[in-house]
Amino acid sequence: MQLRFLFGGLGLPDDERPPLDVIEEAEARSKAMETLRTVADSLITPRGVLVIEGYGTGDWLSTRELFAFLGRLQPGQAHLFSASPEVLEDPFVTAALGRGTLIAHTGTFAAALKELEESGRFQRESAGRGGAARRLIAVEDGFAEIDVSTWNRVIGAARPVDVELLTPFAKASQAVTYQRFRTFLGASEGAPPWRAIASGFSFARDFQADLLEKVQTALAELVAQEPLVVAGQTATGKSIALCDLALRVARSGKAAVLHRSRRGDRPSLAEIEAFATWADENHGLPTLFVWDGMVETDEYYTLQRQLRSRGQRVLIVGSTYYIRERTSGIIRVEAALSPRELREIRRWLLEYGVHVPSDLGTSLDSSFLALLYRVLPETERSLRRGLALEMRTAENRLEKLARMRPSEDPGTRLTSVAQALKDAGFEFDTVAPSDRPHAELKTLSFEERSSTERFTSITLVAGRRGLLIPLELVLRVLGAAGMGRVVELVKDFDIFRWEADEAGNEVIGARTQLEAELMAREDLSVGAEVETASQMILNLRPSPTRSGGPEVQFAVDLMETMGPQSRGTSRYSQHYLNLATSFRDLRESMSWTHHRLVLLEVNLTREHVLKVQKNGRSGGPERIALLQEMQHLLEDTLEEADIAPRSRLNLLVELASTMGAQVFELAGMKEDLDADTIVSLMEEVTRAVLAARALDPESVYPVDVVAWATPKALSTQLLPDTVKVDLLANMQASLDSIDADSLSPNQRAKYSLRQTEMARLLGNPALEARHLQALMDNEDPAAYYFLARKAAEEGDEGKRVAIDSLKQAPKEVRADWRCSRLLLNLFWQLKTGKDFLRGEREVLAFGLEDWNECLAIADVVPTSADFDRYRLDFLRGLSLFHLGSFKASDAVFQQLDRESQDLSSRVVATYLASTPEGKAAVYTGRVTWATPDGRRGKAWVDQLSTEVAFIPQRFSVTDFRRKNDVLPSFHIAFNMRGALADPIRKIRRSER
Repeated sequence: MQLRFLFGGLGLPDDERPPLDVIEEAEARSKAMETLRTVADSLITPRGVLVIEGYGTGDWLSTRELFAFLGRLQPGQAHLFSASPEVLEDPFVTAALGRGTLIAHTGTFAAALKELEESGRFQRESAGRGGAARRLIAVEDGFAEIDVSTWNRVIGAARPVDVELLTPFAKASQAVTYQRFRTFLGASEGAPPWRAIASGFSFARDFQADLLEKVQTALAELVAQEPLVVAGQTATGKSIALCDLALRVARSGKAAVLHRSRRGDRPSLAEIEAFATWADENHGLPTLFVWDGMVETDEYYTLQRQLRSRGQRVLIVGSTYYIRERTSGIIRVEAALSPRELREIRRWLLEYGVHVPSDLGTSLDSSFLALLYRVLPETERSLRRGLALEMRTAENRLEKLARMRPSEDPGTRLTSVAQALKDAGFEFDTVAPSDRPHAELKTLSFEERSSTERFTSITLVAGRRGLLIPLELVLRVLGAAGMGRVVELVKDFDIFRWEADEAGNEVIGARTQLEAELMAREDLSVGAEVETASQMILNLRPSPTRSGGPEVQFAVDLMETMGPQSRGTSRYSQHYLNLATSFRDLRESMSWTHHRLVLLEVNLTREHVLKVQKNGRSGGPERIALLQEMQHLLEDTLEEADIAPRSRLNLLVELASTMGAQVFELAGMKEDLDADTIVSLMEEVTRAVLAARALDPESVYPVDVVAWATPKALSTQLLPDTVKVDLLANMQASLDSIDADSLSPNQRAKYSLRQTEMARLLGNPALEARHLQALMDNEDPAAYYFLARKAAEEGDEGKRVAIDSLKQAPKEVRADWRCSRLLLNLFWQLKTGKDFLRGEREVLAFGLEDWNECLAIADVVPTSADFDRYRLDFLRGLSLFHLGSFKASDAVFQQLDRESQDLSSRVVATYLASTPEGKAAVYTGRVTWATPDGRRGKAWVDQLSTEVAFIPQRFSVTDFRRKNDVLPSFHIAFNMRGALADPIRKIRRSER
């Protein structure tokens, strides 16, 4: 239930108080009208109910305005309580009552709720819990209740796997069991069949045992370095297997489990983090997040890294399509069934009384599970034709109803599609029927299709991608608010789905993704599909929020499956500009657009340009003009929009890519090649990349832009040596700044290619020593960088030469991010033989002289790029602590804690306080304070006479330490948040 005070209230904040004069009343009336439009267009769906309480004659909202508002709703949706005789006699209220758009009640709404509660039809204590009294999860051998606030917060992002989902069917007769099994096989995509899986109806494939073992190991050891991803083609049993995994782990009580079905929008980091915090703080449980997203592996790696950076004990298990990479985190699902699976399928089917073909072993192919899922014909062709006929039948029935005359009784509420389509203004006699020849239908444009054919086209374009369409968008594409009545009848045709998603938004879609895919092949050409997508784009209505609302998310998900990031890029690539033009037309018609839609428009345009460069279908100036338009659009969006850091990062990377594409275009031109323009563009690319890396120092995407744009700029052969050296230094330093071990398999492969290209470019004549020396004499930072790097290749003595050269360089050179990073890296490699900030709980054989030297290195660099400053700050804080300047160290780490919110390495205990002999120092101490939940505290260190942070739960899961309690001997570990008392264990585990 959502409450709206149209004209404010006395108990509300100052900006929501009732108006005090005529001017404020006019302003409040304008806001009230806008609120009513939002309520009618966005909040109240065909299944919603509006309750009006406390309304009387003389209200600031006039009966005329109320009547106009009620006309936007469906009959029977609005209820007026506490209706006085004066209100009921008003002509506008009388008219609304007569048309059925308003139902009046003389009693109060509170009295109605009380009556419902007393009759047992409404339970106050279970309101908001879907009728369930308690939400319980298994914890070890017992149970714990999820409080209402935690449940309500996380349910929009993922479903906690509670006792309700763990409950199997009650024992039943063989006939009932058979029917349940057949229902399970024929269940439509959407909400997982939890009870059927809990009852053991699902078939266990070979990969599931390996998956469960890896999950159990990762949860037991608290290791969440990388997600686990189940990879396989459609209809190989991944979704059911992930549901089964979620149930098994939840039943064990060893972890709190979240499950997210395959739907387009990305899960909210804040909501997943809030649930994981609840599970860890209250019950000491890690969280298993099973995300059946069928997205690229990078999505899972990004979310895992973000959760890890916040210290959350969350393991992500995801799903994706078949990929070639073979890593420990990828569980591959083969389409072909193994000999064991063939034997087990026969036993499995016979157990439920299902006939098993005698040629099971020879006729079975990779589509078996998909066909079994619906118990449909065996061949794809017959399946396709059968589904197409089913769709045609549904369309014919819809159109037949549409031609029926409505009831002559004006008081009867019509429930037929005929009246709904008539109200929407459609004239079906003027369009071709759905029984037109198939060959004609497949090539038919969107505008030429009948209204029902348009509806099915929309459904199939989304459905073949596993997407559900926001109801409001469907109605808008089809043309009128009166089309809302169609929704009530979609339920009568099994081939469609109409439901509310987990966030409460009304959505429409196909019955299953498999069926939508097969029917789309039968009914839609590529051109018709793109035209349908364009119509949906043109009718988007973004909300003024950072996410843009469900319609923007739908557009993002649709373009991920049709645009440059999709697997079918060659299928739709010739239509990228058409899709981008639709986004541009939407932007121009609305006079504004959402930044996520800007990103889609620019990305499609840029990829179109890259494609046509190869075949010369348009001239170079035209392509450059397109890219420049997109560049200005991005710059304006970055300057004006309220953008979340992650979205700002994406826009900056796209801005760098768009300018890089201009370099790519200019480099291919044989005439009028302007070296100054290329130099200017590459400077802008570098600026955008550094701004992006300031938001996420570990992101590989900005680095990749530098890595592909630089070789293209150098290929012009027109750049002066100073520019060449600078560009190459940017590329080399950028690649060196990435930890390849932290990348996903796809990113790692691309990174290797970029390094190979860099190795080739290092042979550029501009990098010859005599040229570099001449540039160094002019205090060129890039020349210092390459000369120091070359010297360091000669071993330890070369590293000393390089370090001295950089330390003695002018301040402007030392401030250059490439030189400062190289100086720190070489210094650390010389002293430890390892890379800085790599590994966990490393010990350092440093004495006071060494730490003073470290502090001097941190101080010798006057500044650094924003994205790289955290390394110098960490070294400074670490050095100050070992030198006994504890307050100064703490101040440095407090600042570093604020600056490193998005670093995945933020809570990794990289180093331990060590003795000069290179052993971890052992300390004793007592508790000075601790929170009751065991999450935070401070401990006095006897040997240092200072306090450090400690986490009571790490010393004891059950017996939290209290003030003045003596701690067992401990180490002191350091992460980006500072010094932390670290319990000593024989087998060290990574705890976050």
